[in-house]
Amino acid sequence: MALFDRARITPVGRGENSGRTLTEFNIVRVWRKIGEWTGKATRLPLGLSPQSSAFDACAIILQEGDSGPVRGATAFEEMSDVSKGLRAALAGAYCLDRPEIAAEQLRSFTGSALEITASSFDLASLVNTEPGQIKLDQFENALRKRIDEQALKVYGITIRQVGLERLTLASDTLSATIERMKAERETVAAERSAQGQRMADQIRSNADRDSRVLQAQAKVEAADIEAKSRIASAAIYKQAYSTDPQLYTLLRSLESLDAIVGPNTRLILRTDAAPFRVLIDGTGTSIQEPTRVGKTP
Repeated sequence: MALFDRARITPVGRGENSGRTLTEFNIVRVWRKIGEWTGKATRLPLGLSPQSSAFDACAIILQEGDSGPVRGATAFEEMSDVSKGLRAALAGAYCLDRPEIAAEQLRSFTGSALEITASSFDLASLVNTEPGQIKLDQFENALRKRIDEQALKVYGITIRQVGLERLTLASDTLSATIERMKAERETVAAERSAQGQRMADQIRSNADRDSRVLQAQAKVEAADIEAKSRIASAAIYKQAYSTDPQLYTLLRSLESLDAIVGPNTRLILRTDAAPFRVLIDGTGTSIQEPTRVGKTP
């Protein structure tokens, strides 16, 4: 005996057929041996249980051996030699006209279609504080088209309208949506951070360039000022020498001492040597250079 479903609709979530649905027919769910037939009239119990009503229909298969050829097969609706009581019991459990089975399949397919449709919409277009950003009409139309196609193919019914009373997302879809939104925001943040870094590098580069230009200009101006001061100093020295050669010689001697004398320099000078001789003899005495200069470490 084979217990089977007439048809089942399976949404495809991944792969090259992602977003589409597969419709399968006559799907065997239970295959059970109920007895052996020897060619004579035989009465065999079917062994039905309450769990058997979960399937759409059943069929009797006559097979030779465990894996031999099938000699005959028939669904219970086509059996003409079953009693009215057995037919009523079978019809109560296995009948294509059972509306609750069709309703269960439609509910299952609607739930799957809802998840697939929701995955193709941004969360901001379904939940938003700005009414103009919400696209529930487009969402309901897309959902209706997806359900209508399969309902017409399998059950011969047309879906005219689909409405949403409450909008919630499945945990997997919600997690995927949140992760996608997070990835999008991280990408935008990374782009803006990189743009800010480029702008900061450009500002630093321009500042370094301007600093080098200003330093170079300052050095040129300082060199120019120093050159002019040297020229002016030479002119002053020249004028001083022309006015008083001895004073000029004294000043130059003091400059020489200032250049060679340091914190650890010890001078040994004669008192009659220049410039100290001027302190004794006055400016009328010719000035001589120091006789010996020594440095101690």
